[in-house]
Amino acid sequence: MSVLWKKIKTSTGKSTLEKMGPGDVTLERPTVLFLTGVSTTMSQPQYVAGAISHVHDMIDTGGANKSADTDVYAWSYKSKRSNFKSVFMYNALPDTYFSNHGRQFVYDFLLPHFAENIEFDKKGRLKSADPIDVKEVAEKFRNLTLLAYSYGSVFSQEVYNAAYAVMQDIGYSEKNARFMLSRIHQVSLGAVSRPIKEKDRFTSICLVATNDRVSNHKRRLYWSFKELSAAYTKTLKINKLSKRNWYISAPVQKDLWEQKQDPEGNIVMRNVVRPLFPKWWIRHSHHELPHYTTDQDESNQFAKMARFALINCVNRKHSLLASEMIAPPKSLIGRDAKFDQECENYKKRIKKAMNPGK
Repeated sequence: MSVLWKKIKTSTGKSTLEKMGPGDVTLERPTVLFLTGVSTTMSQPQYVAGAISHVHDMIDTGGANKSADTDVYAWSYKSKRSNFKSVFMYNALPDTYFSNHGRQFVYDFLLPHFAENIEFDKKGRLKSADPIDVKEVAEKFRNLTLLAYSYGSVFSQEVYNAAYAVMQDIGYSEKNARFMLSRIHQVSLGAVSRPIKEKDRFTSICLVATNDRVSNHKRRLYWSFKELSAAYTKTLKINKLSKRNWYISAPVQKDLWEQKQDPEGNIVMRNVVRPLFPKWWIRHSHHELPHYTTDQDESNQFAKMARFALINCVNRKHSLLASEMIAPPKSLIGRDAKFDQECENYKKRIKKAMNPGK
């Protein structure tokens, strides 16, 4: 059984995880669903808690306690075995494949926002439902952002395929189904899906390190010329798949040093990368999440990109272009001269990646 979780405060002030049931995701305010990596299963609840805390930390880059105004959830999977099966099945059939878990996710958390008078049969299959007005659905989906890491990039596309199929089953046209789902925004990190084929789905940016060995293994089995071209770049490179979808690549280092506070309150430099591969394994994976979510400009060309994109998606009042997703958030400009200079350097880095050779 796969489960959606939310971290809540108990009466004693401690944090605990609470399971979400059908209809619990209201989309009444900015909402982030973190679709995590392959190891976040029901047997590893500590990964779920850590995932939610990491999303809160990313959003709070946009302002102290900004995440308090955002509903943050994380998804845990039934088992690694079913996840690996879905990776192969989706990559072989990216236009249509979705698992039972993907369909159930849609039934429980998305269907209530685009249908009413919902009825299921005894086996839990959708029997009937009436579509809601397209503009009303689009307005609700404007509050929804998917943060997909590693296997989560595959599951998010299963959700798209399942939602697209269900929407048509209950009477929406293909055009309206695509329009409504495009109002959902996604930040995809270390993707093992087929991002080149996903350019007209969710509004999204996709970050994949050129030396990310997990993503590279997928590319060897299910390849495209654009992905292979991006995989050999030695600097930050932006491939504009469409106005709403960008594929961004760059190499990353094996270590990532960031400023952290020790128990005594002193600021120290720490390597925040916990190797995915075992210690006895000679090579590094370069697939770890901190490579994609850091704000450390000195050692990572992806720095600030995912955080800015998530903050802009949470703050959005309308559908964004990919260029607007990764732009420095307006709410952060002017607060600190040092940070403003970092943003100027960041914009130069983005401009160079968009216009290589100039």
